[in-house]
Amino acid sequence: MPDEIPEPTLEQLQAKARRLALFVVMMTPSDRWAEAEPGARGAVLREHLLWQQRLERTGVLLLAGPLDADLTPGRGMAVVRAESREAAVALAETEPFARAGLRDNEVRAWTVNEGSITLTVRLFDDHGTLR
Repeated sequence: MPDEIPEPTLEQLQAKARRLALFVVMMTPSDRWAEAEPGARGAVLREHLLWQQRLERTGVLLLAGPLDADLTPGRGMAVVRAESREAAVALAETEPFARAGLRDNEVRAWTVNEGSITLTVRLFDDHGTLR
């Protein structure tokens, strides 16, 4: 068929890769997590949420949230923008649960090549959705 579009080569596919450099902070409860009083964890949670809010407002935090919270309370993940791995590690060290010794944070570099994000903003309703 003359109108057939040829399949792209490996090189063509790789050339289209986005190569967006991000960092993933894997947050794992430390041994001290279970020993901490729930009230003390609640106070640190408030500071953690404020920390995330600041990072979100400054464009550093892309995504964050708990991982298997019902199976492992205190476990979470954050995807952040940083100039280098060292900068991402320094940022992860400021996370309130890590500062309190209640979490061990591990930073991993993540190169995003493909995916899809849909953003809907309704200005009149002051409403937005991300899918």
